[in-house]
Amino acid sequence: MGKYIAIFLSLFSFNSFAEDKPLTTPTCLPEAVLTTPITLFLTESIKAQYAPFVIEGHIKSWLEHSNTVMRNSCIPMKRTLKEVVYISELLDINFQDIYAVHDLLAYYYPDRIKSLQQNQSHHHVYPYYGVVFSTRNSTFNPDKCGQTDVTLYPQFFVLDINCPKTVLEHELGHLAWANHDIDTLSDQTEGYLFDLATWLPVGLHSKIKQYAYGYRCGGKGTVMSYADELHPFYSSPSIAFDGIACGNDVYADNARVLREYAEAKLEITN
Repeated sequence: MGKYIAIFLSLFSFNSFAEDKPLTTPTCLPEAVLTTPITLFLTESIKAQYAPFVIEGHIKSWLEHSNTVMRNSCIPMKRTLKEVVYISELLDINFQDIYAVHDLLAYYYPDRIKSLQQNQSHHHVYPYYGVVFSTRNSTFNPDKCGQTDVTLYPQFFVLDINCPKTVLEHELGHLAWANHDIDTLSDQTEGYLFDLATWLPVGLHSKIKQYAYGYRCGGKGTVMSYADELHPFYSSPSIAFDGIACGNDVYADNARVLREYAEAKLEITN
């Protein structure tokens, strides 16, 4: 169970991203776009700590970064904000336990959560929802910036508002079954990174793709990688940074993972 949690319960942090060298991205073909409206539940402590324009600035930067990643990676998805809901029932200490967070959220807001479940999805729309805390724990323990468990909550995430703007898209990547870079995942799984499917129910084995890994190129990491600096795109052999390929057809093409995810959702919601 420890290894299972290490993989599918995502704990994430990074510093920043910057591009100061030539970036080569593929030409994206016109196609239908999956809109992913996001409902954010913010704890009351955030309202007490930050002015409204600061909170709005954080959210705007998350979405702008995510949509830049979508464009650079030729992924037919658009991240949008549906609404912000302030909640008083959750304490920031709950951030450490994603299961307790979701249980409490579903208890206090059952109708709202039910309306966000995937069976409520409709034409070209697939919603997400997440709880945003302000613990400042990321200052001392940066691995606690974000959490997901795609095996139980395929639309849900938890974030710390004090973390970088890159965190939201990283967590949404996990909800599409994208994985960390191979070096990071090897450390997290004690070398069992190619046996991920064996820790899942049989019905979820098909979700694990051998090419669903992040990548590092030009001294920086792609979205799902652990690195001090990040590129604004998912791993892909079709993307190059300073002439260096930023992915591999066999084991590092998370852009493909996200495209296939979007295409599958478009078929369901069509």
